[in-house]
Amino acid sequence: MSIQLYGFIHMLHILGGIFWVGSSVLMAAFLNPTARRLGPEGRRFMQSLQVEAKLPLAANAAALITLLSGAVLFWMASGGFAASWFTTRYGAALTFGSVCALAAFSAGIAVQRPAMAQIARLQVRMPQADENEAAALKSQIAGLQSRMAGAGKAAAALLVVSAAAMALARFV
Repeated sequence: MSIQLYGFIHMLHILGGIFWVGSSVLMAAFLNPTARRLGPEGRRFMQSLQVEAKLPLAANAAALITLLSGAVLFWMASGGFAASWFTTRYGAALTFGSVCALAAFSAGIAVQRPAMAQIARLQVRMPQADENEAAALKSQIAGLQSRMAGAGKAAAALLVVSAAAMALARFV
């Protein structure tokens, strides 16, 4: 592989990772808690962020770019997944960081995405709901939002650990 292609893949990995980690931390630590405190205005803002600004789509694209470019870089660094490489400190640190990133991505796919889809389905029913049904729908939505927030915090923490492990891999 040419040095230019390697450099391009490395750049994609770093820039994608910056966006993925940054957007995850921003959502988990700042936007979600603020939107929750703001009530209906916060919900409108978050809906606009998701539907109109398409932040989840952009974050998922960055995640996929990061994971795919990372797999190529991992393969190259390990000499084609040579078993002896994994026993080095550098290999162990990159492996640990990779596992954390994959776990964070899995949390998004397994928890956040289905919860977001369920919330959308429940919100569609809200205008036709009577008072009792609306209260039940709001309760279900709140539970799903809480679940999403927990998964988002876990994913953000895993991504920070992943980025730290990869940044420090050469120095352990």
